Amino acid sequence: MRPETANRHPIERAACGADALGPRRSGEAVARLPRPASRSPAFAAAVRAIAVAGAWARRTPAKALAVLVLGAALHACGAVTQTEEEHFQRGLELQAQGELRAAAIEFKNVLQQNPRNAEARLRLGTISLDLGDPAAAIPELERALQLGAASIPVQIGLARAWLIRGEYGRVLTAVDGALADGSDDRAELLSLRGDALYGLARYDEAEQAFDAALAEAPETVPALLGAARLALRSGRTEEARARVEQALRVNAASAAAWDLRGDVEQSAGDLEAAEAAYTEAIRHSQARYPYHLKRGLARLSRGDTAGAEADARALRAISVAHPATGYLEGVVHLYHQRPADAQKSLEQSLTRGADFLPSVYYLGVAHFLQGHWRQAEQQLTQYMGAYPSSLEAARLLAAVRLREGDGDRAAQLLEPLLQRRPDDLMALNLMGNLHLSRGQREEGLEHLRRAAAIRPDDPGQQASLAVALLRSGEASEGMQLLNETMERNPENAAQLEAVLTLELIRDRRFREALESAQRLADKHPAVPLPQILKGAAFAGLGDVAGETAALGEA
Repeated sequence: MRPETANRHPIERAACGADALGPRRSGEAVARLPRPASRSPAFAAAVRAIAVAGAWARRTPAKALAVLVLGAALHACGAVTQTEEEHFQRGLELQAQGELRAAAIEFKNVLQQNPRNAEARLRLGTISLDLGDPAAAIPELERALQLGAASIPVQIGLARAWLIRGEYGRVLTAVDGALADGSDDRAELLSLRGDALYGLARYDEAEQAFDAALAEAPETVPALLGAARLALRSGRTEEARARVEQALRVNAASAAAWDLRGDVEQSAGDLEAAEAAYTEAIRHSQARYPYHLKRGLARLSRGDTAGAEADARALRAISVAHPATGYLEGVVHLYHQRPADAQKSLEQSLTRGADFLPSVYYLGVAHFLQGHWRQAEQQLTQYMGAYPSSLEAARLLAAVRLREGDGDRAAQLLEPLLQRRPDDLMALNLMGNLHLSRGQREEGLEHLRRAAAIRPDDPGQQASLAVALLRSGEASEGMQLLNETMERNPENAAQLEAVLTLELIRDRRFREALESAQRLADKHPAVPLPQILKGAAFAGLGDVAGETAALGEA
């Protein structure tokens, strides 16, 4: 507590803001604040307000004491305020120190005193951009321009805001106008032009803009990063990495550069380095949301679910309303094989952004894993409407249509997919099973043989081919492949033996099925499945006593 307010009534201390500053130290002298100058406009206004309130209180005696105490509190506090210029200078200092939120408060204080301060509005708009809030920045920047702020800085700010919002045409209009006016900020403007052209997929023109920016000023970080994005898009990973490193040598605290470095490392398959780069982006930014999202996904890809969950919590703390919050939470749930929880999180994500397509796709996955075929098809169809070349969505949607018995529409997805990716494992398996379901034995086995050749050491893939051979009348080849697979994969032998037993029962080869089930029971005496399989084999042989005994042991 400040000494001048230590012994006052609690209402007085609250009016002066004293209690928030802590208790007065023992023995500390009680100083007296200077009385406010009689000509102070703020104090004069307070006196007039108290006079009016006093008249009202005389008519309402019960309130008179509160008015008197409030009047004394205002008098004691002195109505001491900072000037417009003092708030502005403090805002500049805080902005230079990177304390953007505190600086924004100071510039808002300026505008409370003088709403027509164009420079304060320009500063406030720029800070909103740096905090990742273009919606708050745009009206401040537009008002600053109306109040006479310098046109070029405002146009640059508006171009940045529209770029974040994906309004690339407006970016080009603003930039071209500023360039035509002969701005000295040509490198920055050309970089913004390149970013907008990149967003419009006009990559050759974007490259020309970035090259022109670097010709004006070779150390322009946005232009270096733009050139790096173009290189990364074209698969020139090392060139992209070199551009990013050059940008970081210019500005080691550039969150955008660290972010792009994470993208480069992720493209190169180094998830650990990508995570480290996203962590640096978080450290150097006050608009951390996108970097937590990227780091969370990188951590999940590395199997670090605890780290991904920490990033999901960080997203929730920053913005519950952003659709990516529920998106990351949903993907974490899917990783933990909790599709019902994932569905809930992803549906919450889509209530906050119905067109947030990553959540649309993974909601389709969550429905697929729960057997909700109609809902899965709805989500995946919506996703493919936006991304018709998505291999992941095409595979899963084809699987859904096969589950629903719609082989023709499944084939419409699988055939072009296999033309693009002849060795796509999931597509080969789906197409093989589609042909077999239509009675097209040779075509089906051809696709499954190709899949098995791609994964010769995958016991599941070999077992799929073996089962298909057994069901297609190629019993000898199928049995041989299944036995060879068991020999090569002893750790999977029990599962493969169970598959073999089921197929023998299905083929009514009950004696061989009984032998296979007995082998399985000898290896796993405490597991009920072998006894169940033995019971089925005995039932096929008409041995009621054997069936009863086997099921009793199960």
